Formats: sequence, structure tokens, C-alpha cells
Amino acid sequence: MDKSKLKKYLGWSRYLIKFPVLEGIIFAFGVALDQISKHMVAKNNTDTDVLGKIVRFTYVKNTGAAFSLFGDWSGARVFFIVLSCLVIPAIGAFLYYSRKEGKVCRIGLSFIITGAVGNLIDRMLLGYVRDFIDAPFVFLYISNPIFNVADSFLTLGIIIFMIYFIFIHKEPKKQITNNKLQMTNEEEQCAVRSAQCAVKDEIENVNVIPSEAKGPAGMEDERSEDKV
Repeated sequence: MDKSKLKKYLGWSRYLIKFPVLEGIIFAFGVALDQISKHMVAKNNTDTDVLGKIVRFTYVKNTGAAFSLFGDWSGARVFFIVLSCLVIPAIGAFLYYSRKEGKVCRIGLSFIITGAVGNLIDRMLLGYVRDFIDAPFVFLYISNPIFNVADSFLTLGIIIFMIYFIFIHKEPKKQITNNKLQMTNEEEQCAVRSAQCAVKDEIENVNVIPSEAKGPAGMEDERSEDKV
């Protein structure tokens, strides 16, 4: 194989290694599962008991947000499309710059993006979101909103990210304190060096001044000798 082709191959392999495999798997699996499940339930369009009265499949068209929120608002479709188009790239950029964080943070953000993209596809192509999961026990039978796989990914991602942010995200604080200590040590070293330089300058000035003072006296002595 030619050396130039080998270099190109190695260059592409580096990009593949750096590619976020975990996030890509979560995103591809979640969006596929969401769209396939929606298509199958919408195609049958019949209420189905999955676990008796605990979980049922009830197909509805949701024009609002997740869990059928703001369904009666006429401008909900446009608002949530614009909001999703702004939020998804922002979360994606945050996920890209947080690659050095733990897997918990990356999994949570990947779940959030997956859920948002799954519902965004429905809103842009159909004008509504296909919901079908009817599980009253999730809300303790107080209310009975119907949701979908994308809503589940979105909610679970928010929970995972909040757990990470509250209980796990402590390393940057240590790094900040360490950086502050390093800065103070460097400042102290600079102050010591400047003080040493000032002392050296004063010593040199003290040594130079007597030699300059002796100059005129020596000239007077020479003049007196010349006169004699």
C-alpha cells in the first residue's frame, strides 16, 4: 500500500475512534424504536391491552407538548418546532464539548436529544405527535396522559442528567480550586522574584555610587600633583 493512502486511512481511523459511539447507538436505537412503534400502533389504530389495566396502547394525535400538555393551544405546533430546532443543536453542542465528562452525563444528554428528535419528526411530517402508551400507574392514577417512546426517552434523559448534575458533577470544582492554588503559588513566586531583583538593583546602585564619588576626588589629586 502507498504511504500516502496509508496516512489517509490512519487519519480517517482516528476520526472513527473519536466518534461518539455510545451516543450514536442510543440515538439510532431510540429514534428507530420510536418511529417504528408509532407506525405500528397508528397502522392498527385499535386499543390493545398490554398488561391488563396497567398498560394499554391507545392511539391519539397530540398537537401539544409531551404528555399531551398544551394540546388545546393553536400555535403549539409552530412553537414546539422552532423550540426544538433551537434546543437540539444547543444540547448537541453541549454534548460535544462535554465528551470528557462521565458516561452518565453523555447518556442523559443522548436520551434528551433522542426524545426531542423523535417528536420533532412527527411534528414536521404530520403536524402532530403520535401518542399511544396509556399507563395510569406512572402518574399514580391522578391523571392519565398518553405518551410515546420519545417522551419516555426525553423524561428519562432529564432525570439521568439531573442525577449527574446534583450527585456526580464535582470534579470541575476541585479543578477550579487547584487552579486557584496554582495561581496563588505562581503569584507568590513572581513576587519573590521581583523582590530579589529589586534587592539586587539596590546593591548594584550602592556599589556604583562610591566609585562615582571617588572620580572627582581622584581628578583633584591628579591636578594638585600636576601643579607641584
